[in-house]
Amino acid sequence: MEKTKSKLPLIALGCIAVVVLVAAGVYAGTLLSGRGAEPASALAVRNSVEREVVTGARAVLITEENIDEVREEQAAIAERFGHYRVQMTNDWVFETAYSLSHNVNVRNDESNPGTVFFDLILPETGELLYSSPYIPLGASLDSITLDVALSPGEYEAVVVYHLVDEYYVVQTTLSVGVTLRILG
Repeated sequence: MEKTKSKLPLIALGCIAVVVLVAAGVYAGTLLSGRGAEPASALAVRNSVEREVVTGARAVLITEENIDEVREEQAAIAERFGHYRVQMTNDWVFETAYSLSHNVNVRNDESNPGTVFFDLILPETGELLYSSPYIPLGASLDSITLDVALSPGEYEAVVVYHLVDEYYVVQTTLSVGVTLRILG
């Protein structure tokens, strides 16, 4: 009986160690599969084929317990990335729901702190209409085709810019209104 009792704590410790190792592996796998681990080859795929929807991102709920921590994080982001200058046209015209708009111009000004991409969203429904490739410093996106067919008419949409660091991790966002006109 005494041998059985003495082995139980060792078995329990072994089980706990296995659970901790599995949890650490899952956590590491989650981190490595996220935006922050995107290598250059994955970047090329994202820019040409993949569309990653980022509209589900949420901010941190500020409470009395975490307000100082949130302030420090925001101050660090502001210190590192400073400002962001938006250069874009505000009225985007499409001949049809499937046509290329030639009057879209979104430029990532050289004075900005890094690469950006944007999501075009209908604010009343949250529907993602378009997600851009990464736009490096000094580059422009001069035409787009929507990913969603809209009926003819005028729509007030939101361009949500995402400023990323050198590892393509989103650091901050900025939203700007834009008018979409679908002519026919």
